[in-house]
Amino acid sequence: MTGLLGSITEAWGEVRVHKARVVLSLVGVFLAVLAMTTVTALGQIAAQVQQEEAERSGGRTATIGVQAYDPMTGTVPADEWAAGVAALVSRYGLPSEATDFSALTAPVLGHYGESDQSIPVEAVRATAERIRAQSGVEPELHVYPAGHAFYNDERPSYDRESAELAWGRTTTFLRSHLG
Repeated sequence: MTGLLGSITEAWGEVRVHKARVVLSLVGVFLAVLAMTTVTALGQIAAQVQQEEAERSGGRTATIGVQAYDPMTGTVPADEWAAGVAALVSRYGLPSEATDFSALTAPVLGHYGESDQSIPVEAVRATAERIRAQSGVEPELHVYPAGHAFYNDERPSYDRESAELAWGRTTTFLRSHLG
């Protein structure tokens, strides 16, 4: 009987020792996960603060480019065009001469430089005429006393006055047509 009691006592002692090891292991894992989570969260908070500060001082930068055509045929799907486009704004860019504007119902605003060698003013006027003739939409096109990329403040061709006027016209246009 003494042997049995001794075995139970010894087994209980082993369980107590192992329970302490398990508890200590779990505490260690908990602390490691807590430390990793804290470091990750602090990094994300710092990144968010930096982004918000940059937006506060410089504003958000964005460039949106959309190509609305069927890649198989190179044409705009007429049934999807009217439903998918509420307003169009172009800055020194022209569609190809093969573009069919007959499905166009959205208002159009364009900004071009009069001394732009890559997009002659005559081509801008010819495109405007094609838009009118094919869709009945009267495009609002502006030609500025500037060259190509007059809106890009990182290029020598940047023209601050033209860029600011174009930006004002763009925001007014989009607010009036998109709400």
